[in-house]
Amino acid sequence: MAPEAPPSNAFADLLEREHDRVIQRWTERVVRTEARAQAVSAPALLDSVPEFVRHVIAALRRQAPEAIHDHAPDAAGAARAHGSQRYRIGFDLRIVVIEYNLLREVL
Repeated sequence: MAPEAPPSNAFADLLEREHDRVIQRWTERVVRTEARAQAVSAPALLDSVPEFVRHVIAALRRQAPEAIHDHAPDAAGAARAHGSQRYRIGFDLRIVVIEYNLLREVL
């Protein structure tokens, strides 16, 4: 018997479809908002963001609470990797919080 496809989630579908545009809009807003981000190369600024957005999409598609719990380390790991990368390029916690807020606004 083939496994059932996960239920559709309209927001996850939209985010997946608009993945590149969301990241582009987020990047533009970060650079406009935060002076330190203006001095960072585009590859460094984007380093872990696409993976983080993919983890958000996956988390949105999980419906059962036990499924969310089973995969929480993946999402937490993506957030940790993003935060660590930001620390290495000189961002502090305040800038990372601004970034997450801007991503939320773009979404």
